[in-house]
Amino acid sequence: MGYQDKLCSHLEDTVHSSPGATIWFAGDLNFPDIDSSVVIESITGHHYPKYINELMLNTACDLGLEQIVCFGTP
Repeated sequence: MGYQDKLCSHLEDTVHSSPGATIWFAGDLNFPDIDSSVVIESITGHHYPKYINELMLNTACDLGLEQIVCFGTP
């Protein structure tokens, strides 16, 4: 199991163990292939394998997570 799989698994466990709780997950995940500026996020590049991008998008969608910063940061 890779890092991204573990991260998504921990996020799922946290959300499911605390139903109704507000959970903040912060950090710079560096997924340049995911375009968060559109209503339905999409994969627009090939920096990472398709599986990793889809895993992050699916986890965010399944858990109701929202992208707050939708632009590159220095």
